[in-house]
Amino acid sequence: MPTLRLISTDYDGTCVPVWGGPQEMPCELVEAITEWRARGAVWAVNTGRSPALLNQAWGECGAGIRPDYALTSERDVWRPCDQRAGEWADFGDWNQRAAAEHRALLTEALPILREAIGVIRRRHARVRVLYGFDHVNGEGEPAGLVAESEEEMDWIVSHLEGLGPRAGKLSYQRNSIYLRFAHADYHKGAALAELSRLLDLSSGEVFAAGDHYNDLSMLDGTSARHVACPSNAILPVKEAVRRAGGHVSELPDGRGVAEALRRLL
Repeated sequence: MPTLRLISTDYDGTCVPVWGGPQEMPCELVEAITEWRARGAVWAVNTGRSPALLNQAWGECGAGIRPDYALTSERDVWRPCDQRAGEWADFGDWNQRAAAEHRALLTEALPILREAIGVIRRRHARVRVLYGFDHVNGEGEPAGLVAESEEEMDWIVSHLEGLGPRAGKLSYQRNSIYLRFAHADYHKGAALAELSRLLDLSSGEVFAAGDHYNDLSMLDGTSARHVACPSNAILPVKEAVRRAGGHVSELPDGRGVAEALRRLL
């Protein structure tokens, strides 16, 4: 039996269903995580949600347990400050470095980014542009895009990838029809690797599970040797998990993750 010290799970679609019915965490997953915790493991939720939105989700999922660490916005690393109040604190200086590099990149890449958005909007006029907020000057730089369909987002991603070397470190994180502009060096896999470093763990002691495009960076076997996905995962995720020798469950969301964790027992 492998020695798991860290369990990293996406939240929406991996711990709880995304569509239809209440977003409740299955009791099977709660039990599996609790059993691994009794063996010395800790649990991190690795999500595209912000800390505030993660806390909101926790008020709705009825899990009865809370994660030991939070990896949010597909890049930030947090440790609990006050679990009962749902408060989180920076774990090391990773978050400050990520924010600084992200701001510098968007400033440098802004002309290319605006040009790309112009092309995208001329082709797909109903694509929404999301903006960050500048507390001094009001609306800030472009932060992301929302398409009307998966096919429309496929075209957008293809166009962004076609920018090639001009884009430098400008990248993106995608989940369904939503896209967030990002620094290529900061993603779920990098955040998981940083948490492992802070906890002095090897990849062989780490398990990761996810279901969508923005989870791919933590499912390739690099940050976590033990990987899995539920039955509702998209095809590229299932292929990545199989390549890494992981478990593709025939059960959906949290039940599929629970099955993978129990197989490791």
